Amino acid sequence: MSDSLIDLADLRLSAEDFLGAVLQTVAQPIWVVDPGDRIRFANPAAIKALGYASGDELFGLHSHETIHYKHPDGSPYPAAECPLRLPRATGERVSSELDWFLRRDGSMFPVSYVSVPLAMPEGRGAAVAFVDMTDRLRG
Repeated sequence: MSDSLIDLADLRLSAEDFLGAVLQTVAQPIWVVDPGDRIRFANPAAIKALGYASGDELFGLHSHETIHYKHPDGSPYPAAECPLRLPRATGERVSSELDWFLRRDGSMFPVSYVSVPLAMPEGRGAAVAFVDMTDRLRG
């Protein structure tokens, strides 16, 4: 068996533990927001990309007001116009080939993202996966 494959038959983890392990190790930044737009999960790749030292600094914050509240020109990005809200509001999947997120220090970086609805006990949340496009746009 290749070192890059996981033999699920040999794992002694629950499905929840296995999924948690995958999300902790995957290189793509992923975060989850609850129905109230609060960040409830961010994997290490997302925490790092967004400029935080730990998830504790990010968890519970409003996603839009933390990561997506202004346009690249500095003008406000009203939450009512934010496409990242649609998966929670309408249940539809949204994606963008080029948008901008904010880091903790206020700097902006270009991203490509997909956001999908996610059923949660308290209502519909969303899972967001993104790619930092900085290097691709440079070269």
